[in-house]
Amino acid sequence: MASPDEDVPFCTFIDSRIIHAFGPILRSAAQDFLRFWDGGLFLYPHQDGVLCIATDGRAMMMMLDREARVDVPRNLHLPEELIAACAPPKPFVAHYPGWQEEKPLPEWMQPGSVMLFRSGVSLFARMHHPADVADYDDLHTLFSRSAAFKSHRMLGRDYWHAKPRLDPLRALASAPDPEMGADLDPNRVAMFGAAMDVFNPPAVTWTPGGPGGAVVFLMDGVPDFIGFLMPLKVAKRPTWPAFACDLVASYAAAAVEERRTEVAEGRP
Repeated sequence: MASPDEDVPFCTFIDSRIIHAFGPILRSAAQDFLRFWDGGLFLYPHQDGVLCIATDGRAMMMMLDREARVDVPRNLHLPEELIAACAPPKPFVAHYPGWQEEKPLPEWMQPGSVMLFRSGVSLFARMHHPADVADYDDLHTLFSRSAAFKSHRMLGRDYWHAKPRLDPLRALASAPDPEMGADLDPNRVAMFGAAMDVFNPPAVTWTPGGPGGAVVFLMDGVPDFIGFLMPLKVAKRPTWPAFACDLVASYAAAAVEERRTEVAEGRP
């Protein structure tokens, strides 16, 4: 693997909404010592842009950024402060006599694109600050961080990039394991909430990928996004509580009795 400190030409711009949507998975990867050195964010060249992938080894999200460009695959870790800065700011609440209204913040205060390059990372606003319009050399950034030296990197806080050692794309072709069931960790399911907040889909679907296969997450109206959640491998699933089993039995008995009554009264 190429060292993150190698002099490798690298620079690209990614939609900040993708970083925010990937945020829970990127934070999870950044806080895991073993996963940290394999990367949390992966970028792959694609004929229609850049394929962005986030994974912590248990959950995965993929999205195609059609405006981005990258020449070689890269894997990166982003500072948690950057991930937080990519979150859309809450609107300003204007209060009037007897009512109130939410007013969006100006675009020069909203995140727009993330510039990833060898020496660091910067988050740019959706537009220049009005004071900088006449002089475009004065770049207005919402966040900026220089790359850390290898010997001083801190989990979850430093930025670095390298050539990927792992291939998350293998999840698309992984064979199902019949020994595993579709038992899901609610904390992992909640990781997909940020993506729903960003893109606000009218509907979402969770589709099991066969026995032991990854559960596929899709958002209606967001064709360039797909998510995967690996099921938990459990030796034995918990049994139903006794009261629930009793309720099922009682309802089943009531249904049989009701059916007998219908037949006796000649109802179809």
